[in-house]
Amino acid sequence: MHLHVMSDFNEALEVLEIDESFYNLINSDKAVSTTIEAIADIEV
Repeated sequence: MHLHVMSDFNEALEVLEIDESFYNLINSDKAVSTTIEAIADIEV
């Protein structure tokens, strides 16, 4: 496990290599969460 301590939100986004618009999307009602078991049941 790696632990990063950032001094502000923008620095955290840089470490995660995402921009603020993507963070806002995954932190919104449009984001979908699921379980690993549900993903395993999906046929490709």
